[in-house]
Amino acid sequence: MKIEWNKVTWYSKLIAVVLFLCVFGIGYYSGLKNAENIKIDKYIKSISILPITNPLHTIDGKYCFNRNQIATKTEPYSSQEHIILNILDNKVIGTKKGNQSGPDMTNGYEGELSGSINNNELELLYSYIIEGSKGKELEIYNIKDNSLIKKRWVLEEKGGVLTPNKKGEPKLISYSKEDCNIISNIKPEQPIANNLVPKGKLPIGSLLPVDFSKIQSSTWFWEKTVMSNNITVIPKKANMFSITFSLDGNMSGKTDCNGFSGSYKIGSDGVITFGSLASTLMYCEGSQEQVFSNAVGMSNRYMLDPSGNLVLLLPYDSGSILFKK
Repeated sequence: MKIEWNKVTWYSKLIAVVLFLCVFGIGYYSGLKNAENIKIDKYIKSISILPITNPLHTIDGKYCFNRNQIATKTEPYSSQEHIILNILDNKVIGTKKGNQSGPDMTNGYEGELSGSINNNELELLYSYIIEGSKGKELEIYNIKDNSLIKKRWVLEEKGGVLTPNKKGEPKLISYSKEDCNIISNIKPEQPIANNLVPKGKLPIGSLLPVDFSKIQSSTWFWEKTVMSNNITVIPKKANMFSITFSLDGNMSGKTDCNGFSGSYKIGSDGVITFGSLASTLMYCEGSQEQVFSNAVGMSNRYMLDPSGNLVLLLPYDSGSILFKK
């Protein structure tokens, strides 16, 4: 077929239509991609200007904080405080102790903290004694980075408890994180006594330290953990959590998910110290492994109750872990 370049023919019309459709299609596709990129860009910009929140991220364990306030002309009172928190399964037990002094007063105070983590905050009831007088105050805290932040509003008495009214912006009081070993001497170790474990939590009777050889080489099964604020944690699966103390200073055990091992040392008067625990790394949905292993790692004394059950005591009389053979 001879192509006539100066003449409009049926095939030139066809080529023109095909070219038009190709150009139109390419332009339409490019427009869609550009619009999509604009939407993505706007979305990225929108989320980049959203306020960044600092949710409370804590794990079970022991946390220690301190605050030192130096007297000034506007606030002529100096104070020093130490706070110890034991977090277990979203529940909090601890102590707060301090002293304050100024032009017309000097006093010391101490007491227990108990509560839970709610809505990203620690809501703790502080039961304290100051100059021989007892009192209670509901306190609100946040943990942010390496600091403990107390939110302080004007207090109102409700049912014998000083309660923040939460009107307006609170005053923020910051506590710095510190090594818990440094403050181990702030509160003297309590002597081993019959009332060291809260009454009614375990079988009534004498809980005195015993020869640890009576505990070694037996398998002990976790029965329950009892905190001093009446919180009780019970294993969901019976006989799935156990611990065994070998004669060579090593220990091993199992949870509802993994096996673990580590070391331990026995001191005088029922003192026990645990080394780091190594564990297999299987993940199990709903496991109580962290609750159990962290409580064991925090315990610092051992005893046998009148029924021959093993009791591991948590520091500062904050609770106890009961095991049975």
